[in-house]
Amino acid sequence: MFFIRSSKKRKDLPDQELISRYRTSGDSAFVGELFERYAHLIYGVCKKYLKDEEEARDASMEVFEYLLKELLKYEIQNFKSWLARATSNFCLMRIRKKRTSESREEEFKKTEVDGVELNADPHLHSEAEEKELEIQRLEAAILELKDEQKT
Repeated sequence: MFFIRSSKKRKDLPDQELISRYRTSGDSAFVGELFERYAHLIYGVCKKYLKDEEEARDASMEVFEYLLKELLKYEIQNFKSWLARATSNFCLMRIRKKRTSESREEEFKKTEVDGVELNADPHLHSEAEEKELEIQRLEAAILELKDEQKT
């Protein structure tokens, strides 16, 4: 099988041929050519969703890594539209992860009962204070249960 080694010749190949050659050879240079062709599209979609230039640049680079895996999984008919959809899905997943971690952080910060911080370092307290904190944590957890579960 004949593989094109020159990047100049790769530039002349259609998208489908680059994908086909990547799948058969595993040479990421073919995906690199696709990425180079559509970097502006990838960056634009990332910027639209993420709203931050630096984060959009980082996400664009991650999309390249994402492409290396995804192009092996799917049979793609129209690469440009598939890429736009895959990039937007990638950004949406990134936003979802970020929101989830932020909400967990907020919940962690809200774990106070009657002005006593529940996530304080237990080594800073005496044994009696630790037991008191445990009781307060337990009471706070019980309050969050449904009525049937409380009994």
